[in-house]
Order: sequence, then C-alpha cells, then structure tokens
Amino acid sequence: MTGKLENLKRILAIGPATLVSVAYIDPGNFGTNIEAGSKYGLTLLWVVWLSGAMAIMFQYISGKVGIVTEKGLLDVSMAKLRKNEKKLYFFGLFIAILATDMAEFVGMAVGFHLILGIPLSISAGLSVVDVLLLFLLTEDLGRMEIVIAGLVGIVGLSYLIELVIVHANPEEILMHSFIPYLSGSEMILTATSIIGATIMPHAIILHSYLSAEKSAGKGGIKQKRGN
Repeated sequence: MTGKLENLKRILAIGPATLVSVAYIDPGNFGTNIEAGSKYGLTLLWVVWLSGAMAIMFQYISGKVGIVTEKGLLDVSMAKLRKNEKKLYFFGLFIAILATDMAEFVGMAVGFHLILGIPLSISAGLSVVDVLLLFLLTEDLGRMEIVIAGLVGIVGLSYLIELVIVHANPEEILMHSFIPYLSGSEMILTATSIIGATIMPHAIILHSYLSAEKSAGKGGIKQKRGN
C-alpha cells in the first residue's frame, strides 16, 4: 500500500510540468512548424528536435530551482541583482513575456474566429473571458492540472492520429531528424523562429514557481502570493 502511495505521489508531482507543457502546443509553435513543413517538408525536423531538447533542459533547470529553493526563478534572480539592474532586468523580461504571450492571445482569438465563424472582435472578447476563467482555476492548482492534462492528452492523441493518416515515411523522418541542413536566409529565419517559438521565458519562469509551490505543499498561486 505504501508503495502505491509513493507511486501516486510521483505521478502527481508532474503537475507543474503538465501545466507548462501547454506552452509547447501554442499557436506560435503551430504556426512556425506548419510554415516550415509547408515550405521545406521535413528538412527542418532536426531543428524541432534540437529546440525541444533545449527547452527540456531549461525547464528541468527551472523546475529544480523551484524545488530546491522553494522560490520562483525571478525571486532567485532578483536577490542577486542591484537595484538598477533589477529595473533593467524586469523591463527586458516584461517585454519578452509580453511579446510571446501576445501570440497565445491572438492565436486564441483566431481559433474562436475560425471554429465558431464569429467576428474577430467578438472572438477577442471570448479570449479575454477564457483568460479570466483560467485565473479562477489558479485557486486550485490540482484541479487546473487535471483539466490541462486532459486537454494536452487530446492534442497528443490528435497528433498520433494525424501521423497514421498522413502515412509518414519513417526513413525520411529518421534522416531529417539527425542530418542538419540549412540553405539560404529564409530557411535560417524559419529555423530561428522554430527555436524562438519553442523556448519561451514565461514557460521557464512559470515552471519554477509551480515547482516551488508543489515542493512547499501549497495549493494555489494566490496562496503563494499571500505569504
């Protein structure tokens, strides 16, 4: 019985990673990868693998920081900086997060527009409501983790079904996964956009805070703020 409880605890511990994984199935990733595939086929598949590996490394480090220090990445960083450096750091980080988050919001609005066939102005309003609902879910991270895990699972299953439908060539996939190739400035820019859409500061920072809360046994983001 004790062994089963330990296994359950290990499974529940992946909650922060589950929440953060949403950042890797966002409109920015979809857009850049679809563009790369439509233009170059599987040629840039190695970039997708490389950026994914880099993202895993950064997320792992961020999660470890949260677990060990029970603090978020920003808190740890700010403690090492002087006052003027903190302002510059915060301003640069704010711009970076704002720029990356705009892709999520715009993608959500466009998604509502395409699926429901409603004007963009209304779909933007629905996107705002959706964001507010997510804020309400942060009161109980456990519940939010379950919801997000379900949605991520649906996306993952959809991709597996797509792989079966398109009859992907395993040899071609294997070749372009391990043989790097870049030709021309446009392909280089596309490869750069894949990396930029994959490694995002808000996901790295969020992971550290969620891991810190999980490590400290806290149940919600607002509870953390109140301490």
